[in-house]
Amino acid sequence: MRHAVVILNPTAGAGAAPTHAESVRRRLTDAGWSVDLRPTELPGHGREIARSLDATVNRVVVIGGDAAGMSAASQARRRRAADDLEIIAFERSNWVAYSACGE
Repeated sequence: MRHAVVILNPTAGAGAAPTHAESVRRRLTDAGWSVDLRPTELPGHGREIARSLDATVNRVVVIGGDAAGMSAASQARRRRAADDLEIIAFERSNWVAYSACGE
């Protein structure tokens, strides 16, 4: 079974991120994926979550394209090649933060 992790900042999108995350979870589950919702709890937590991803994770969905969300995406990419891990980021505006950070 394919496995996805959804990393979300619960305050992103004026607090709408949890609702969007649940929608993503439902759609992925309906498509046959197992899904873990992983809300961030404090600054830097998204990077921690990304660092902890194991080889069973095929897709990371980041909800909130602010610096914290994109830092988590950057960290996940550093750990896994593009052909091994798909990363999708959702942001409500037309702009996402660029983040090369992630230690």
